[in-house]
Amino acid sequence: VYAETLPIAERLYLTRIEREIPGDTFFPEFDEGAWSIVRREAHPEADLPHTFLVYERRNSRREEGR
Repeated sequence: VYAETLPIAERLYLTRIEREIPGDTFFPEFDEGAWSIVRREAHPEADLPHTFLVYERRNSRREEGR
């Protein structure tokens, strides 16, 4: 589902877990150069250290309207 909708997304809300956790579902690799981080919120002292990121696609329709 993630890979199928990534080409049409204009904004991504990602939580990056700062630890290796076993699992079978992961967000796909993507071209980070095509995106700008517009918000970053790190929580290194949390029980499960993580960083919350908001990306906006460069040259998106939303960006053009600014």
